[in-house]
Amino acid sequence: MGFYSSYKAVFDEVKTKLEALERIKRVVTEERFSVTDLPMAVVNMEETLVTRGAIGRMLACDVNFTVIVFVMETEPADWFADIIIVMGDVVDSLVADNTLSGSVVDVWPTMFTPGEAVVKDRLYYGGAIRFQALLHFTP
Repeated sequence: MGFYSSYKAVFDEVKTKLEALERIKRVVTEERFSVTDLPMAVVNMEETLVTRGAIGRMLACDVNFTVIVFVMETEPADWFADIIIVMGDVVDSLVADNTLSGSVVDVWPTMFTPGEAVVKDRLYYGGAIRFQALLHFTP
């Protein structure tokens, strides 16, 4: 399997796991989208640091990505009951099988930020969860 296939498999598995969540209606990974069908999750790829692995030609790739969760357009009455519960589902779904069905060695959250986002002059409530995954790749 080439690098493209190995790298894409990580995000295919993230999308699959998030689509299985009851509280998430829609998952988008690096394609055009509009904020509809809330709650929705947007998976943004970020930098991947590549270093030499410990064995032979193996590369150790730190794959970083952020899941932005848009939950509602009205201010939540209770952040824990309305927003953080959905964000917690995202974390739980990705760390429950920390290998993402074998696509990585490990995945873990590195940031958890409930908040607001403005998209096309509309205010949404939700948050962002950043993850890092360790991918070993041998060319």
